[in-house]
Formats: sequence, C-alpha cells, structure tokens
Amino acid sequence: MRKTLIIGALLGLMTTPAFAAKVWVTGNVEKTIVSTDDKFGGCLMTLSTPYNSQIGCANGFLSLDCAGNFGTASEGRRRLDQVLLAAAMGVEVRVQINSARVLNGWCAVDAVQVIYPSAP
Repeated sequence: MRKTLIIGALLGLMTTPAFAAKVWVTGNVEKTIVSTDDKFGGCLMTLSTPYNSQIGCANGFLSLDCAGNFGTASEGRRRLDQVLLAAAMGVEVRVQINSARVLNGWCAVDAVQVIYPSAP
C-alpha cells in the first residue's frame, strides 16, 4: 500500500500541467454574426489572417462572447462594437485569442484593438 502511494505521488510530480495559449493576431474583419442563440456566445467574427498554427484553435469563427460566458455580456458587446467599427472603417483589428475559452468549438477573443490609420 505504501509503495503504491509513493509511486502515485512520484507520477503526480512528473506530470506537466497543460497551459492555455493566448496569441495576438492582426487582420481584417471578414464577417460578423449576431444571434439570440447563446450557443456560440451570441456574437462571432471571422478574421482574414489564419491563426490555427499559432494557437491550436480552428480557423473560422471567433466568439466575442456577447452572452457573457467568460465575463459580462457588456464586455462582449464592447468587443463586438470595436470589431464593427474596424469593419465599417475598413481598417485592421488586433485580437487576443484565448484557447482556454472555447464555446462549442470556437475559441473566444479576450481583447480587440482597432488599428487606426496613421495621420498624414
């Protein structure tokens, strides 16, 4: 019994924890979806830049989490507002994708930065 406990403790020390990845990706907004269904967080976007090799999230939609699964719904709506602003202006966004926050297969965005054009 004691031998089993010691072996179990040693094995527990040898395992490495899995860490979630966060990565910043810059690109143009290609699509936005707003839905009353909370299944994917209520609002989604697509980005012109592939990111799956950087973080392990499937390329495709990214959840902005307007439903408030990982924060408040108002935080998600503010992310959506920034994405819509960038799309309307035709400028790039820089998004922080978090592989630890997944809504039905799509990774969530933690932060959005609008890349404003330089002044002449």
